[in-house]
Amino acid sequence: MNGFWKVVSEDIENVRIRQADSFGPYSEFTERWLEEKTMPKQVSVNGFYRFDAIMQALFGEERVEPAIQDWLFDVYMHALVPIEFRTGMSYQELQIRQKWNALADGTYGEKNAEIFCSLDSDRKYYIAHALWSQEQTGAGIRKFADVMVRTLEKGIVYKNKCREKQILLYVSNNENTEDAEVIALVQELFLPLGYELDIFWEKHFAVIGQEQTMQLDEIKLL
Repeated sequence: MNGFWKVVSEDIENVRIRQADSFGPYSEFTERWLEEKTMPKQVSVNGFYRFDAIMQALFGEERVEPAIQDWLFDVYMHALVPIEFRTGMSYQELQIRQKWNALADGTYGEKNAEIFCSLDSDRKYYIAHALWSQEQTGAGIRKFADVMVRTLEKGIVYKNKCREKQILLYVSNNENTEDAEVIALVQELFLPLGYELDIFWEKHFAVIGQEQTMQLDEIKLL
């Protein structure tokens, strides 16, 4: 159900849900349940699996034209799926979804909302999950580093042993607005108080004992 909900919730106005032509009695989805090449996207499901009583009434009525049945099925499913998802998901998932909504609606700042909304759904979910987790366990450098690397999808996070509160981030590509905004979002949400973040774009800084980082033309000095 989660994959189905993900498709429907992300762009519900451009999703059409139809009854699958062939299906097993104990299966909700066919092997190819999503057709993304069409617009609106076509999603085929076995409505009888989860909503048998409603679908029997709809499809058991032979006087209803097939085209009307298809339209009613789409309308019913758009109404039923969100209700089923909200009542069936775990309390944890509900809290994560609430974090997602709070991030998107500006509760954590309008600029953060703008950056968050520009991300793909996988990164949105990861940040919302990490934010929920942080509230359970507290902030920490390990969590900050994990979220930064996972969300930025590039880069390495170091902790400066000589300066306890300094965190170093190396990003392999040139400085750009998109990555800089992601870094700013993660920094504001997850960097523990009292720590400072220094960012190194393209050129790595020298690490004693690591020969590949000691080439003068390829490094920045701390």
